[in-house]
Amino acid sequence: MCCENSMAGLSAKAPYLFGTSERDCKELVVTVLSAEWPLSAKKVYHKIKNEFGYDITYQGVYKVLQHLLQRGVVSSPEPKAYELNLQWLREVEQFARITRNNYLESKTGLEPVLSKAVKSARVRIYTDPDDIYVVGRQLLLKERTIRIMSKTPIIILKQDAELTPIRQIYANTLLERARKGLLKVDYVFAGDVTLERILRERDTASIEKIREILNINNIRLRYAPVASLFSIVIGSRDCLIGFSSPAHGRSISTLHLSNYDTKDLAAVYDNIFGNSTGAKEFAEKLIIKLKRK
Repeated sequence: MCCENSMAGLSAKAPYLFGTSERDCKELVVTVLSAEWPLSAKKVYHKIKNEFGYDITYQGVYKVLQHLLQRGVVSSPEPKAYELNLQWLREVEQFARITRNNYLESKTGLEPVLSKAVKSARVRIYTDPDDIYVVGRQLLLKERTIRIMSKTPIIILKQDAELTPIRQIYANTLLERARKGLLKVDYVFAGDVTLERILRERDTASIEKIREILNINNIRLRYAPVASLFSIVIGSRDCLIGFSSPAHGRSISTLHLSNYDTKDLAAVYDNIFGNSTGAKEFAEKLIIKLKRK
């Protein structure tokens, strides 16, 4: 069954999302599927060709659809039929909401006059579990140095059932920018809970992931022998503090302190980091325990 947007249709002004050309094919595919779905590749091609006058072959449209399918922008609920991925739409909406709030606060926020002994910051509270990763990725893209603390490190765990697309994008961004020398990362995680989780899931691929990360010069990975830690991301002017229940995915809330000098907080983190143990020892302990199981 094909659904059609009765309010807008293809003549509506769709938000510009892709490329630099006004008639970029990826944008046109999203525009077509925002008005009618699911559609076959042939129908998408004809709408782009006939209703937009875009000069492209059927093979070109099919290639774009496959690319968007791999990126999670579109889904294929039926054989040879395509529609926009609801999860991608939620992530776009979430990103837009947080970014809009950031812009509004930067333009309208007022800084109170306080004594020098008190530091002020803008505070936002997020309740969606993925919000910390959306905002955290923004920090990864703008900072040169980042400090991270978490209960279980998503850059290590390979079989994490809670590794949603936005969390995967966050992890990939961190690793990519560190490899390119654009970002320095100090990362400390809770050793006990991470060890127990890897052993329970027999996530042997995590060992290779640790070794891979240890070879990235711009990442210092360590663990603390504890069962739980707050999720913390510290930039130069921003700090994210995540509170969660014992189940990692059931985040209660995240506090975002912005326009805030994090120097003192970074010093506290550095003290914790300096007293933590290198991830190489964690990997060796993990190998021994996996052999015993």
